[in-house]
Amino acid sequence: MRLAVVGLGKLGLPMAVMYASRGHEVTGIDIDHGLVEALEAGELPLHEPGVAARMRCADGRLRFSSDFEQVEHADAVFVILPTPSMQSGAFNSENVLTVVREMSPCLARRGSYFLLVVASTVMPGAMERVARELAGAGLTVGADCGLCYNPEFVQLGAVMDGMEQPDVVLIGESDPRAGELLEEFYGTICTNTPSIHRMSWCNAEIAKIALNVAVTAKICVANTVAQVCERVAGADAETVTALVGSDSRIGPKSLKPGPGFGGPCFPRDALALAALAASHSVDATIPLAISRFNRSHNDRMIEGVAKLAPGPGSEVAVLGLSYKPLTGVVEESAAFFMAQQLASGGLSVRAYDPLARPAAGDIRVCDSIDECLQ
Repeated sequence: MRLAVVGLGKLGLPMAVMYASRGHEVTGIDIDHGLVEALEAGELPLHEPGVAARMRCADGRLRFSSDFEQVEHADAVFVILPTPSMQSGAFNSENVLTVVREMSPCLARRGSYFLLVVASTVMPGAMERVARELAGAGLTVGADCGLCYNPEFVQLGAVMDGMEQPDVVLIGESDPRAGELLEEFYGTICTNTPSIHRMSWCNAEIAKIALNVAVTAKICVANTVAQVCERVAGADAETVTALVGSDSRIGPKSLKPGPGFGGPCFPRDALALAALAASHSVDATIPLAISRFNRSHNDRMIEGVAKLAPGPGSEVAVLGLSYKPLTGVVEESAAFFMAQQLASGGLSVRAYDPLARPAAGDIRVCDSIDECLQ
């Protein structure tokens, strides 16, 4: 297929590379001209395992542009743009809507059926607004085009593996034809046989947020158990959670004691579900409790480290700043937050991460583990 991927960020670029490596003709589109020029020159702006190797496998099927008119030639267009959280916790879909509005005249010139796929995480009702933007250009969803909501369930640091072998594929479809086309497309990408769930836009918009909140709930249970076990003589959290995770109703994934969850999705999805619940007069206690516990768990870890320091000016080394291994992203990172809080509390903090090099203020970011531990 001829594909366009609009938005070449942490997920969009790996998506474009993956699709091209699996045999499709892909144009990656982004308004950042500097990024496009770097990619055209073969430079990779992100540290994501497998992307460089897959890019070499694309074999001339991948190109980059800042021109939205390129979508006119695509059989399917994937939009994956930031949907930042608002003060309420709900996601702001204006980036997606603006780009769809700008692309719609180009898509209307195609004169033949195409598929538009929104891969950004959005709130319920957003896909209806996308359909209205298409209608403004004279495009009728269902007749002139298919419109699907298809967010990814992948982890940074393992994006390529997650795209190629997903546990689940979520498709919110405008109509059966659109859903079937997208399901057939996944047959060309996945090397496993994932569980594919096709449903209405509204159900899919809710399901994406609900799944991530369910995962964060498991993490909070594991960390609650860890705090209890620290206070009970002879108790071991790893032993306890291993037993809990062996029950098929629960499962072992994400049920592991450790820092609080972080990154660009989990923390804000809990707040988004709370905002969605509140907007419909539904009790938001559970997602709010998940968010509050996660913050308090990280605060407790910081207090524990601070108690071990002899006094102000004591040196502390923090190994790892990103929110998880194999990525340089420090967004909502428990490790980065810990380093910042310890430094603001008067301790001398050094940190090292092989991928993350954030502007760290009072934290000295070292070039090696040896320098950090010296």
